[in-house]
Amino acid sequence: MARSVFGLLDEAATHFPNRTALKYKEKDVWKELNWREVRDRACAVASQLIERGIQSGDRVVILSQTRFEWAIADLGILAAGGCTVPIYHSNIASDVAYIAQDCDARLAIVENSLQAAKLPHLQQIRIDDLNPTITQEKEIRKRVAATKESDWATIIYTSGTTGNPKGACLTHSNLLYEAEAIEEIELLSSSDVQLIFLPLAHVFARVMEIAWLKTAHVLCFAESVEAVVSNMKEIQPTFMAAVPRVYEKVYARVLVKARSGRYLKRQIANWAFEKQKKPQGLAWLLARYLVFSKIEQGFQEMFGKRLRFFISGGAPLNPEIGAFFKDAGVQILEGWGLTETAAATCVNRPQQNRMGTVGQPLPRTELRIAEDGEVEVRGPGVFQQYWNLPQQTAEAFKDGWFKTGDMGVIDPEGFLRITGRKKDIIITAGGKKIAPQKLENALKAATSLISQVLVFGDQKPYLIGLLTLDAQVVEGFAKRKGFSGNFEELIGHPEVLRRIEQAIKRVNQGLSSFEQIKKFQILPQDFLVGEELTPTLKVKRGYCVQKFRTHIERLYR
Repeated sequence: MARSVFGLLDEAATHFPNRTALKYKEKDVWKELNWREVRDRACAVASQLIERGIQSGDRVVILSQTRFEWAIADLGILAAGGCTVPIYHSNIASDVAYIAQDCDARLAIVENSLQAAKLPHLQQIRIDDLNPTITQEKEIRKRVAATKESDWATIIYTSGTTGNPKGACLTHSNLLYEAEAIEEIELLSSSDVQLIFLPLAHVFARVMEIAWLKTAHVLCFAESVEAVVSNMKEIQPTFMAAVPRVYEKVYARVLVKARSGRYLKRQIANWAFEKQKKPQGLAWLLARYLVFSKIEQGFQEMFGKRLRFFISGGAPLNPEIGAFFKDAGVQILEGWGLTETAAATCVNRPQQNRMGTVGQPLPRTELRIAEDGEVEVRGPGVFQQYWNLPQQTAEAFKDGWFKTGDMGVIDPEGFLRITGRKKDIIITAGGKKIAPQKLENALKAATSLISQVLVFGDQKPYLIGLLTLDAQVVEGFAKRKGFSGNFEELIGHPEVLRRIEQAIKRVNQGLSSFEQIKKFQILPQDFLVGEELTPTLKVKRGYCVQKFRTHIERLYR
């Protein structure tokens, strides 16, 4: 039984030395490493770190995009007895320097000169210069044997949408629990093939890496975010994890394509989409035959025919989008967790997938709802402390339960439904409480023209919305309607505005008066990662309130 994360790799390499462990693409050719080769490469990295003076417990930064060498570097750090501190490659230099200094990092493994320049005063190794040979085998065995489950395996810094990021310390025990629980619920097995493109600096992708080690399935590294669809065709994965924004974009593209044909085709598509909202009776069977069976064929061509399911996490998934994928033959299993809970706390199962919830808790994990509606968690996956922040650590717990900051309800069968973030709850001037994410997701689902939505209204008499539009969808819409112009001109065109107003009206009709959007403004460009968006594509609400304060005030005048 493995007592460390590296121990999981050691077990896989011992039992399945020649079985394919990972695949990566190089010069248009997919190459692979077996489990023995992965272990040997990790031990070679550990040798290089030991020769550079890394001691057990030392923090080592990884500053790189997701690639197979990232996983090798991570495992090498752990084999040397170190603690991995991942940093998003998109972070600006000041944020990178803050994290490295805060955790007292001894060395950084960096992807290229651009990333190296962010840490000029720290000892570095380029990821392409990692050692190919093992020179410290005896010392590695000694350090692996000495590693305890209670040792820090990684310190993952929160996104820091407000203030400085905090480093959540996760032990080997935390990560081993996640791997064991995923195997226990039979979510994944050794026969699976995973395609990964999410940033490994995020806990969501990191747990998918740990699950790979535990179940010994095949992990394939996408060339880039842009190449994911073409890589899926080539790899034919059985599952893939992504954040909701990815599914929203696929959904929007499907709607645009279905509505871009001749008049009769568009009318049939629109009729079928309406019937899909209540999929029952003969009308739905006809809609399924005429439209959704075609979408299912398109999904098989796009995702491959072996796909069992997608996993969604990192932010709330609109239930309408989940239902749309399901009716087109593709299941999305939504899960929920935080950096502090080692990611997976709850997850829907393939045979127990309840739309609109994030599933039931993993085995041996407990949930409870506080008096104010906040979700609290207790279990083996919960972290023990923030790095060097004893006061914040104490404030994060209540009677041994971690206060997640998410609001939610638990149904009689134990399925959790997240209703919003506690700090994001809007309290209007009339005292009404509103969770903005639900309304924002509904607006994005109402028309494919909308890319992002931010709802405001705290201490105000009514709600307003700031919208960004999807340039590709807007241009396609303009072409179908027979008008042209640059993007700034298109977003102000009467036809575009009319479509947005209709979408808002449809959403408003199903809401109480105090929940409705009364005014809106379209911003001239979409949100960007590193600006309005975190690396996991979540909107930085506090930052946006400050940045767009003038627009907000104008809508209330």
